[in-house]
Amino acid sequence: AEMTGQDIKPGTKEAKAADEAIEAGVVIAAREIIAAGRKDELTPTQIYDKLVDLYNRQPNLAVRSSTSVSNQAYSTPAPLAYVASELAGITNRTSVLEPTAGNGMLLIAANPDKVTANELDKGRFDALKSILPGAEITQGNALDMDIENNSFDVVIANPPFGKVGEISNIDHDIVLK
Repeated sequence: AEMTGQDIKPGTKEAKAADEAIEAGVVIAAREIIAAGRKDELTPTQIYDKLVDLYNRQPNLAVRSSTSVSNQAYSTPAPLAYVASELAGITNRTSVLEPTAGNGMLLIAANPDKVTANELDKGRFDALKSILPGAEITQGNALDMDIENNSFDVVIANPPFGKVGEISNIDHDIVLK
């Protein structure tokens, strides 16, 4: 209420919008922490510790909407996203595909100029354009992506899991694609 001038009731569409805006801000802050850490030649452990501090200071982002539930939109915490990117070998020179990008958390260590990101949700798709300027960003179902003529150094994703519509294991199908 302090920031927006209006009271935001829990569980409302306004609360979900606030959660999405906060998560986008966390992604931007995490990208800045990683970039500064690399510039200052911090160790991955030191960068990770700074991301844990960021995570501990963020509010609990737990508001669910019917769309986020049906899309199984569950975000990866920044420290875990960083560990995943380190394990995947993502650097400023790595070309990366994220077929289920959300707000781009798994791309916090990637160079946007080397990123291809896809997101189903319109709001998150729109946010990605400002979070990852220079990235190739598409909106649509990951299963409908045409990536056959592309080559990427890394594919990283936190896809929806389990049964979605007629598909019994959406995560398996996305990974196979």
